[in-house]
Amino acid sequence: MPVTFYSSEDPGAPQFVYSGSNGSYKIGIIEIMDSILVNGYSGKTGLGWTKVMTSAVAGSDRTVYRNQSAYQSDCHLLVESSPTNSGCFKMQIADVVSSPEDYSGYSQVINVYVSGYKWMAVGDERSFIFIAYPSTMYNYTSSNFHLVVPLCIYIGDVDHLNNMTHLGHALITDSMFAGTMETVTSYSSRPTFFDDFGNNILTNKTIRPVTQVPGEEWSENDCYHFLTSILPENNANAAGAGKNINSFEQTAQLRVPWFLVINQLYVYRLRGLYNIYPMLDHNDESGSAHMLKPINIDGIEYRGTKQNTDRFNGVPMSYYIQTSGDW
Repeated sequence: MPVTFYSSEDPGAPQFVYSGSNGSYKIGIIEIMDSILVNGYSGKTGLGWTKVMTSAVAGSDRTVYRNQSAYQSDCHLLVESSPTNSGCFKMQIADVVSSPEDYSGYSQVINVYVSGYKWMAVGDERSFIFIAYPSTMYNYTSSNFHLVVPLCIYIGDVDHLNNMTHLGHALITDSMFAGTMETVTSYSSRPTFFDDFGNNILTNKTIRPVTQVPGEEWSENDCYHFLTSILPENNANAAGAGKNINSFEQTAQLRVPWFLVINQLYVYRLRGLYNIYPMLDHNDESGSAHMLKPINIDGIEYRGTKQNTDRFNGVPMSYYIQTSGDW
């Protein structure tokens, strides 16, 4: 099934909105998820996920969505606007959900603060990638990219490669917290895209993006994991990294998936996420950000973002999100 691309720039798309005389943030994450996953907007249909239930607790908008998984059990996604931090929203996936407040077999929690963000999303009935980014992103030069890095979250099915022991679902970003939506109060104030996640090669246990670590008893604890691709790690001042999108589109030679590795043993392919060679710098020839600008290679659209924590000149992109065609 072809993927569908959504953006806050689309006519009729729901927005994150401000309210109140002091400019307090009124989060709109449920309205946005409803539109992306279920209802669609302005002629675009939703991705085909099901809105299962919404919290009956006063003051809570916690909502449960379910995908159409390729595996025996579907992925349940819980989403809520934080009742304690007006600019935050939370996400968590779970295997079993009895109610929005009663669920088991869950991943760790994403709790992020966003303010003044625009958003994009792309996916299908199995998986989607949600992106939030500041409206000022393209006004910054390369020396200040660290101030405007996009928030990107991968949600839903991952493809099995070498095992059938795991349910095959993941919730991935670089900052997650152990516990449930009730217990997690810490939040990431400057969300990023896999910056640290991609570099954790079995040196420390950090976050747990899956509902069940294969071969282990279920727990809320961190696990060993990393992301990898066939291409070598991009590094600062990489030789041959270009700055012109048109030249990059014409010379792109190799598109390689990214993989999630758990415990250095279990490998899953991330749907719709690629590394593309040769390299494209984060900054264009004017010094502005290339991030999330459309790139067309062989008739397929991608939007590039960054991996490396060094966000200055010479650090090329290595995460490309496929935003058209089939995943």
